[in-house]
Amino acid sequence: MMPSKIPRSVKSRLPIMAVLATMFLALGAPAWAADTVEAWAVGATDVDYYVGADRLRRSRAERTVYTDIMLGYGLVEGLSAYLGICMEGNGYLTTGAPALYTGLFGTIVETDHVDFDLFLDVSAGGPGLSELVLTPAFELNVDMDPDMLSWGAYLRFGLPLIGQSTPVTGDPGALTHDTLVHVEPVLGAYWSPRAGHQLLVEVDGLMHATPSRGERPLDLGGVALGYNVALGDAIELITQVQVDIPLGDELFDFGGMIGIIATLPGAG
Repeated sequence: MMPSKIPRSVKSRLPIMAVLATMFLALGAPAWAADTVEAWAVGATDVDYYVGADRLRRSRAERTVYTDIMLGYGLVEGLSAYLGICMEGNGYLTTGAPALYTGLFGTIVETDHVDFDLFLDVSAGGPGLSELVLTPAFELNVDMDPDMLSWGAYLRFGLPLIGQSTPVTGDPGALTHDTLVHVEPVLGAYWSPRAGHQLLVEVDGLMHATPSRGERPLDLGGVALGYNVALGDAIELITQVQVDIPLGDELFDFGGMIGIIATLPGAG
């Protein structure tokens, strides 16, 4: 998020699980923008709203359009919670599907130049919100300037745990149950050309620790480029374009997103 005149210890940032989209968009889950993370100030309320589209080189029936709204709250110093809903459909605005998500994230290590954050995200999507994904994650953030007025880099790892039920051959109605494990690394960097402006670039991927039949052990997700602008003390404009990295017979594709972040200070 934007650097500000607020001390780092109480500065708000968007809780990004970032570009988990390779997995989560199939469930209709959050489409986070490229950004770093930091817990909200105690009692502060955060409202994030995004609209976007993906797979724009494909036919309208194969495209994805979505909207996402999230509410966040600073619980105690260094610990925040959030709750959100995402809705998506195709380019004809049909086949709509909702998803719910919630989670906690907190700062374990916070210094002038190095932060370490932990996350626990739970999302539900699919038919009747019957598909559940549990995602622990962490982020290591390095800032050259304590107030993010220069440049920095971050490394994030998500570990989605996904339940899977498979019919038993020859036994109608019987199911076997497994848990699929994936690893979603994200490498990003930001540069602040001036106060209230921030340019971000992010690369993500997906490693299948327990691949299903036909899945590649490693998928490259894409590259996201974002430019965020502070419109006031409590409003920020978020913009992003992302390009998919094709593998094998995959097609080159791209998408975009725009949104706002509004932060209300705590009563204290």
